[in-house]
Amino acid sequence: MELVFQFETGVTDSDRYKIIFGVSNCRSDNAFYVDPEDRLTVYPDLTANDAFSYDTYHHVVLTHNNDEIVSVYLNGVLQFQGTSTSMDFNTYTNNPDQLVHFLLITAPNSQMDGLR
Repeated sequence: MELVFQFETGVTDSDRYKIIFGVSNCRSDNAFYVDPEDRLTVYPDLTANDAFSYDTYHHVVLTHNNDEIVSVYLNGVLQFQGTSTSMDFNTYTNNPDQLVHFLLITAPNSQMDGLR
């Protein structure tokens, strides 16, 4: 998956996970986020060391292969690579159409609201 986007300061709560995208049909908190410490993360398995900056457009690429290896690039630089099933459509039997949810803002008390 390849995206170009920005999160704006003040638009999202700084103490919350900011979802980039997920493949669970919104049935799991497992997804690709910017975490409360402003790092890219494939929750709950992998997290970058470098901070993600706000108010700047970023080129972000996430790959997932058949061996469950996830690689995340920020502006062309590998941020992390490791094993995770969080981005594997086959993990989520409730998503037979393989829907992807992007940049959602969660409502209070929703299932995805648990990541604060």
